Amino acid sequence: MIYTPPEEEDRLRRLLAVTSDGAWELWLLFMLEAVEETAAWTTAKIGAVRDLVRRTVEWVREKLFVHDKLLALLTSEGHGRARYGERYGSLA
Repeated sequence: MIYTPPEEEDRLRRLLAVTSDGAWELWLLFMLEAVEETAAWTTAKIGAVRDLVRRTVEWVREKLFVHDKLLALLTSEGHGRARYGERYGSLA
């Protein structure tokens, strides 16, 4: 027997109900809830990363006396932040 997590079993049960009973509304509500939970989780992770960057910049300024321009470069390059900012606006 293959183990499937309870969430996967629920997803498969609801998807089967769409096929067998035309239960589209329950499926859409289930998927919207999944999107909402994923968005909340992702938003929290983004906040944690921003906080870590802020605290790291503060620590580097205090302990290493690094020039602000270098700090800006270190916190904007390497993970797409600069390109994202150009396209969608500042992440700050």
